[in-house]
Amino acid sequence: MYCGYGSNITREPVILYETIMTLDIINLNCVISYSEVGQICLITIQPNSTDPNPIPVYIQVKYLSLGSVFDVKHVYATLPTIIGINQLTDPQFMITPLPFGGYFYSVVQTTNISSDIWGFVLDENGKFNPWNLSYPTLSDSNASRQILTNNTLVMLKPIVGQNWSLITTDLYKIHEDYGYGNIFISNTTPAIYDSIPARETNPLKITYTIPIVLSNGTITIFQSNGSSNPGIVRQTINGLNQKYVTFNNNTVSIDIIESTFNIPDTTYYVMIENNFVSSLLYNEPLPGLSSNIIWSFTTLPEEEKEKEKGGGSKIKMFFDGIYGKGKEGNEGREVNEESEDKSNHFKIYLYGFNVLSFVLDILFAKVEAGSVKIIFFVSVFFVTVPYVIKLGYVVYIILSELVREENSEDSDQLLGGQQDGSQGQQDGTQGQQDDTQGQQDGTQGQQQQEKVTIRKWLEDSKDHKIVLVMLISLAGTDVGVLDIFNFQFCGYKFDIKLSKKFERRIIIGVIIGIIIKNMPELAVRVYFLSKAIDFSYLSILTPLVSLIKVLSIFINCTKLMKTKDDDS
Repeated sequence: MYCGYGSNITREPVILYETIMTLDIINLNCVISYSEVGQICLITIQPNSTDPNPIPVYIQVKYLSLGSVFDVKHVYATLPTIIGINQLTDPQFMITPLPFGGYFYSVVQTTNISSDIWGFVLDENGKFNPWNLSYPTLSDSNASRQILTNNTLVMLKPIVGQNWSLITTDLYKIHEDYGYGNIFISNTTPAIYDSIPARETNPLKITYTIPIVLSNGTITIFQSNGSSNPGIVRQTINGLNQKYVTFNNNTVSIDIIESTFNIPDTTYYVMIENNFVSSLLYNEPLPGLSSNIIWSFTTLPEEEKEKEKGGGSKIKMFFDGIYGKGKEGNEGREVNEESEDKSNHFKIYLYGFNVLSFVLDILFAKVEAGSVKIIFFVSVFFVTVPYVIKLGYVVYIILSELVREENSEDSDQLLGGQQDGSQGQQDGTQGQQDDTQGQQDGTQGQQQQEKVTIRKWLEDSKDHKIVLVMLISLAGTDVGVLDIFNFQFCGYKFDIKLSKKFERRIIIGVIIGIIIKNMPELAVRVYFLSKAIDFSYLSILTPLVSLIKVLSIFINCTKLMKTKDDDS
């Protein structure tokens, strides 16, 4: 007997079972075996007997997915005496393979509207294990019984009028369940409901109960989206991808990329296709994990992750991420705090004042200027257009600095090639320089940390890119915000090496902002005061702020002249 799916191969019949009795095949039930490799067909045979209630004979045929039969045996079933088979009239005998091994064996005595059911779990040795319900249990005669993948039996109670209800019971499991709903998987790393640090890159590990080989199914990691949908795919790997998947006897390891678990305090889960691995003995595909609620785990919140590493407060982590830590740790920070220019504190607060000025502009246009129609449109114009112009100017000077650094690096490489010829002459004096260098290293911890280019600073951390975007957005209100690159504040600093041209362009941007925004605004608000019927604090405060900004043009012009004198 050959059962190859979609195969055109023809072979002679094979004797699977032989007996001297006359047999009638009354049922054939073929399913995937979730407790053993391959598939099984359960043949129900009704013997010709003078017994009024003859007990069927069951033949189990095990075969692989390619059709090769590798086991045939008679399933012995000697009914328990509790059934009282001789007292029943035309009983039905039903047998169904179970996900965790064995069979659900039931005897059903049916009446017009209900059925009496005796249920058992029959193991491979012919032993009947009782269920947790009474004998018999009453069920609706027109409804079928269902067995779920977790070995739970579901039946319908007899319907009374328009009311109905279900009966459920967990059937005995022949093979042990390790919590994965798959008897072939005994352990995983991380474990079910485990917690791992965010950005964890340790391999996922799956331990099977039998030796395995890799196959062409996939394993997929999802980020939960809070619903029963598959969620967001974070990483998917084919079983034959040797770059990410390896195995040793019965254990599979899957390499994880850094971005897979990069969100703290988030639930992730893993789903495995049925053909991800195969059994070593028969090369038969093994079942996977198809539910998103089985193998799930969470990443730790950010603060808990820092506690595990001995980190400090959230504020310290924030400044460390933005400004960077000194090479000498806390000692370097103490030195920085001693040499810190306290005037930087005032400048930082002044930037807050500029943001307040921008907010007052918006409030003026929305609340006060609406009473004079022409003033409203002019105010809106001088809130939005200068902001866009200054934003574009800020992007221009940042890009110019990056291009300047790239050209500088190319020049350095060219000079480096010319210097190679004289390198040999310098080797003779290297020993003397090493002695001097040793003395310099002794005082290096007290010196300022070496500055890096803005390109290198951006490449060091993803947080630095976020900080740059925030500064560019703020610089739309005042280009002078970019001066923060040169600041040292609360013991922290950017340590970015900037050109003199960059500093001059910042001052020019501040002057341009005063000309295109603050001067016209001052005129508009003075005109508004001459037309307004009544005054509020806002109508007085906004022109005062504009006047202060206009007067600051003299200070900025002086700074611009000073930078030119320094260059000369």
